[in-house]
Amino acid sequence: MLMRKITLFLIAVAALAFAAHAGQLSASPGTTTSVEPAIANSLSDLGTQDEPTEQTEPPMFNGLTEDGVQGFGVIIFDTEPDCTIYYRYVFEGEGYSEWMEYTDELWFTEPGHYRVEAYAVAMGKTVSEVYAYEFIVMPIVQPGDLNHDGILGIEDVTTLIDIIISNSTTTPECDVNQDGSVDIADVTDLIDYILAQ
Repeated sequence: MLMRKITLFLIAVAALAFAAHAGQLSASPGTTTSVEPAIANSLSDLGTQDEPTEQTEPPMFNGLTEDGVQGFGVIIFDTEPDCTIYYRYVFEGEGYSEWMEYTDELWFTEPGHYRVEAYAVAMGKTVSEVYAYEFIVMPIVQPGDLNHDGILGIEDVTTLIDIIISNSTTTPECDVNQDGSVDIADVTDLIDYILAQ
């Protein structure tokens, strides 16, 4: 229906332009003739489409991890057909990215805190509410790498010995042999790993 009205409007504009060019529209001396009222009347014939009142359902999130892959994945699902999803994210609260159209799962690999926001818009509906999904990407834990420099070395051995002797709080890196306890066996295994390099 709207397409028909637009076509009729364009035909009317073309006819008015042709009539003006052919001299069929004339004006008395001292007056001006404008085609604007005719165009305005044609526009009013188009009618106005009602503004959408129904809101698009917001998208949903799903987080995922993959064995052997450092990072965290996010999938954003539409909740109704024919909608487009837009997202943005912020890392460690340092400022949001630009809004981008969502097309495929997102992967975040830098260790730290993330917040992903998304909204959806469906044909003939208003924009959905913005929903957010927050998560933390944990650093890779290498057993025995107590100073987190990526290398197993003597500093790691001395740090592990200090932790055991002082009965300090342990971290997953301290359990070198992954037996669930931190003791002298972890120190000897760490020394063995270093010597085997």
